[in-house]
This record gives sequence, C-alpha cells and structure tokens, in this order.
Amino acid sequence: MEAILQNPYYLVSAVMGIAAVGFIVTAIVLLLKDRKHGKEISKKEHRNVSREQKEKKQKIFFLGKKKTVTEKNQEEKKEQPEAPEIVQEEIPHSFLEYPSGAEHVSQSDTDAFVQTIIQVYQKSSGLKEMLDLLLQDNQGAYEENVHRAAVYLNESRYKDFETTLDYLLAGIDAGKLKGDLLQWEIMKHRRIGML
Repeated sequence: MEAILQNPYYLVSAVMGIAAVGFIVTAIVLLLKDRKHGKEISKKEHRNVSREQKEKKQKIFFLGKKKTVTEKNQEEKKEQPEAPEIVQEEIPHSFLEYPSGAEHVSQSDTDAFVQTIIQVYQKSSGLKEMLDLLLQDNQGAYEENVHRAAVYLNESRYKDFETTLDYLLAGIDAGKLKGDLLQWEIMKHRRIGML
C-alpha cells in the first residue's frame, strides 16, 4: 500500500478513476431527471388534449339546439357590452399651440430682444418675475412669444422651465442663451436654498 501511495502514477490513476465515476453518476442522475421531466410534460399535454376532447363531446341543449361548451363561451363573449370609447378633450389654450416665432424680424431686433432678456433676468428673482417685467414693456415682434411663455408658465400643469424658454425663444437661434438661463436659474435656486 505504501508503494502505491508513493508512486505518483498510481495516485493520478486513482484520482482519475474517482473523477470518472463521479462524471458517470452525474450523467445518470441528469438523464433520469430529464426522463422524469419529459414524462411530466407528456402527462400535462395528454391531460390538455383529453380536456379539449371532453369539451367537444359535452353538448348543451340551449333553445333546442345542441352546442358545445366552446360555442357557448364564444356566444357569451359576443354578448358582452363593448367598452365605451374614450375621447380626449381638446383644451383650447393658446400655450398648447407651439409658437413658430416671429417672422421677418431683423437681426438687430432679435439681438436687442436677447439683450433685454439677459438684462431683465439678471435683475429679476426668477423666470416668472422676468416674464412679468417683459410683459410690461413692449417687446415688438417678440411680444407674442413673451405672452405665450407667460401663459404657459401660469396655466400649465407642468410649469416646465425649459418649455417656457422654448416658447420665449421661438424663432430665435439662441441655444447658448437657453443654456445660460438654465444655469442662472439653477444658481439662483441654490442660493435661495443656502439662505
């Protein structure tokens, strides 16, 4: 026995033999599980087929006619009242119509409007006050944009800052200004929170 344990060849052979037996046992167990699982599936399928056959064979006498259970179920489904159609209500608010912006406005008028927005926003406490101040002054070609933005901010359920800016800056290529206004608004809110 001592000679077997000292010889590495015998030792490796013994370990390989044990591993082979383990693999064989595992394979047999898996095959038995698969076979058992296959039988369960076939039994369920057989039960479903036999249930369908029984339903077809069962006849129900209804108003002198012979009907199967499945035919009766189909008739009951037809007799059920239809669900009422849901119609969305149209809300006639002017802020729901997305503005196209001021048409045929000179670049100098646009630049002046952008500068006015920047100056008024820096003096105001926030977007709502800025829009109120802009409404008090005549903004010329952009008066409708200011009005729509104010209506949106006052009447909308969401009161979204970015959408309000979209209404205010409609027709103006002012992506940088929108980004700056968003940054300034965040900074104002943080300062208020710190106080």
